Amino acid sequence: MGEVNICSPVVNQYFVSEENPATSLWFSVGQAFSSISNFFAPLNIYASRYVNTKEMPRMVPGENFFSHPTRMGFRSITLGAEAFKISLSATPLIVTVAVAPESVPLFAVASGGPLGCGLRVSVEIDHDEDNDGFPSNGKLPDCNDYNSAIHPEAKEICNGVDDNCDGSIDEDVQKTYYQDADGDQYGNPAVSLKACEAPKGYAENHDDCDDANPAVHPRAEEVCNYKDDNCEGSVDEGVQSIFYQDMDEDHYGNPELRLQACEVPQGYVANSQDCDDLNSNTYPGALEICNRVDDNCDGNIDEEVQSTFYQDTDADQYGNPSIILKACEAPRGYVPDNTDCNDTNPTIHPHAVDQPDGIDRNCDGQFIRSYSVQCGNDYQSIQELIDIVPPETEIEICEGTYTEHLHIGKSVHFRGRGNVIFDGSNFNCNPSILGDCDNFVFSYFIYAYGNAANLSFNNIQFRNGGSIAIPNDIHLSISDCSFRNNPWGESISGTQSLIFNFNSDPMIGFFSLSNTEFSDNQCYICLSLPKMSMNIDNVTVRNNTFVEMLSTDYSDHSVTINHSRFENNILTLPITANPYLSGVLGLAGTPSSTALIQNSVFSGNHSLLASAINVFGGQVTAMDCTFDGNVVDTSGTDYDSNYAAAVLMQFIAPPAPNEGSFTSIRSQWNNNSPHDVGITNQVFDGPRGSTSYHFDTNGSADFTCSTNARQCIPQ
Repeated sequence: MGEVNICSPVVNQYFVSEENPATSLWFSVGQAFSSISNFFAPLNIYASRYVNTKEMPRMVPGENFFSHPTRMGFRSITLGAEAFKISLSATPLIVTVAVAPESVPLFAVASGGPLGCGLRVSVEIDHDEDNDGFPSNGKLPDCNDYNSAIHPEAKEICNGVDDNCDGSIDEDVQKTYYQDADGDQYGNPAVSLKACEAPKGYAENHDDCDDANPAVHPRAEEVCNYKDDNCEGSVDEGVQSIFYQDMDEDHYGNPELRLQACEVPQGYVANSQDCDDLNSNTYPGALEICNRVDDNCDGNIDEEVQSTFYQDTDADQYGNPSIILKACEAPRGYVPDNTDCNDTNPTIHPHAVDQPDGIDRNCDGQFIRSYSVQCGNDYQSIQELIDIVPPETEIEICEGTYTEHLHIGKSVHFRGRGNVIFDGSNFNCNPSILGDCDNFVFSYFIYAYGNAANLSFNNIQFRNGGSIAIPNDIHLSISDCSFRNNPWGESISGTQSLIFNFNSDPMIGFFSLSNTEFSDNQCYICLSLPKMSMNIDNVTVRNNTFVEMLSTDYSDHSVTINHSRFENNILTLPITANPYLSGVLGLAGTPSSTALIQNSVFSGNHSLLASAINVFGGQVTAMDCTFDGNVVDTSGTDYDSNYAAAVLMQFIAPPAPNEGSFTSIRSQWNNNSPHDVGITNQVFDGPRGSTSYHFDTNGSADFTCSTNARQCIPQ
């Protein structure tokens, strides 16, 4: 033990050699006088060999260690440090203690000025302080002479100390620990360290397969999440669901194409019930339709939706009720009808016309006996034959002009041979035959009544007042006839028609008109046929003067007009009449009534209100028709030209039908004046035209007009 008091810059040296051995030096520094508080200077301590002992390197005060080629080591402390130690590994050494002011090079210390007193440095040198038999400077030097358990022959134990003084700490006794970053008690095999005890955040095992997820470890339950939750090397084993491909996106899967997944993949569904995954209309619960496909996947094809067809051997479109076949569409040689009474003869079917040959050609259980008038036999009067023949008799009328008034109370069929004319110019009412001649229906050339349920006229010319009055519940057929030069007629009602239904009760009737011409006639309403379904084909109406050519209240019925021409007719009001009746066709119907006009021409017609068609309700369609040069002249009237048009739609005040529509499909509209379509209200006792609208187009146009909406909308 030595003690040095330093009162001025000085260098104190302690010699260590084999004669004066030491393995370590302890230095303690303190202040002798506590009243000195501003003393601030470093204490520089270093150990060196004998070589270059007088050299003093330039040192920066406050550094903890300094290394020089000629010295073992260097430590620097400042005032206030209690103790520190330098371990020496070789001798001989010189231990030097130097005190110098801050920032003053040590080589200038010897000549420095006064530093002050009160610094005390003590040095202690020991040999085997812990009495473990291993001196610190012996042949097997003790590396810790203050711990008897530490010496060169001690057993290395895991304690963070070099127990056997071999320069290594805890060699061969540490355990390996693995990082447990997620705190699930299972370690990461890729991150490890050796230690005596498990450090915080480490585990003894290395079984974790995802150390960033505490839910993943060997004891975890496997869930379906595309992860190996239990670290057994498989992902989602035993917990995935089966999904089936849904290629047609109808929400039903193909049982042949499947995969396993946690969630439904795109293009897959959870069921396997589709029986055709290429057809989105085929799936369980789909509506079964007749298409030779199992639409609803119940294993049956077209169950309960097939239609019944009947064999049509004679190809007359009427089937044999005894030979039946179920199918979606009519097979070749089959039809949906089953009303043929002779499937070996194409001239025999329900819509055939009975001939005077004793054969039931129309399958109604009756046949026509044939009689003739003025054909060289005894019958010279048509009425005479009508009175004596049975129902459904055909009367053949030979060429000639006939003026007798006919009243018909049974079903009769008239067929002209050659040029047959019914001429009403010399008609006079015979009270003995007709009864009340003041009844206007008797002013008609032909008056049908009673059981006249089925009348037909073929190849007959009606002239000079040749006209027909019919009751309700009748089937009237006119073909290959003509109505020409029939003038205005007067009756107690002031009306005349070429064909007139005189019964206003609801009819269950049908009117068929084909291959017939109306020209140069003058009539109020030429064809007045309320409440009848009708089919008009290949009819020409030309150069007539009338209020309306055809007027029908077709409520709950249908009207079809094909390949007909309505040209150069003049529509006028010769007598006091309803001013709203004007037009070649006057169609009044309920919302469910339909009228279809196809491939027909309305051209050059002149009127006061509607020059072609007057719509009072129902659904009217003009398809592939032509409306050209039809003119409405409202001058001199109180009619509003704002709605006068080729087609006029009138809103009828309740309780009459009040919903009407007109649709144009691929029809041509040219040069109609003043408008193509007009819409107005019809209030019989109020002002006209209080709500009006018109629509014009030039050329081909598709549009729909509505009386309720009061507008036309292009399609």
